[in-house]
Amino acid sequence: MSPEALVAMLSPEQLPYEMLHAQQNAAFYRELVERLEQRITTEKVLTIGEVWSDPDGREHCWTTERTREVIDADLLRDVLYALPDASASLVRISLRAAFEEQPPKVYLSHLDRAAQFSREVKRTVHSFTRWKESRPRLRALDAER
Repeated sequence: MSPEALVAMLSPEQLPYEMLHAQQNAAFYRELVERLEQRITTEKVLTIGEVWSDPDGREHCWTTERTREVIDADLLRDVLYALPDASASLVRISLRAAFEEQPPKVYLSHLDRAAQFSREVKRTVHSFTRWKESRPRLRALDAER
């Protein structure tokens, strides 16, 4: 039964109880997933990149995700705009698109574009970014992205 069908069949009086029950189960399952991931990693049951097939024959991969993040966006913006190369039109256009004030956001794709036009910009962006790796997770290989 789908969650939508389950909620539709509940009476209004049952909704708060079922909500509480679902929240408690969600917390339990979040902790269960975390502990299973820890044990798989600690006991080296699977290695990064290893493919595992479930009983139904679907394949899953034990993997992490790497993302790049900016260390100090405000300082990076100030340093980049102070570079002599920042006055070049293609660099300036990319830098303007890279920083959003409200809410504060940095678009690394625009910084990468600006870095294509200037070694100084490239070195500066590189020094203000780092790679962040997620905890390993079991991900379905046929899942839609």
